[in-house]
Amino acid sequence: MCPTPICQNCRFFQPDGRYHGRCDKMNVEVKGEWKACQLSLLAFCALG
Repeated sequence: MCPTPICQNCRFFQPDGRYHGRCDKMNVEVKGEWKACQLSLLAFCALG
């Protein structure tokens, strides 16, 4: 079963403080509770 697709559950998320972080995939600042982007779909679930 896949975790909820939000930034903080993505393997590309690097925490920086309590609620903020950095997306290593897109090299931008993000909030952990944001809905994850389509680029990170494979970071959540293995196919097949």
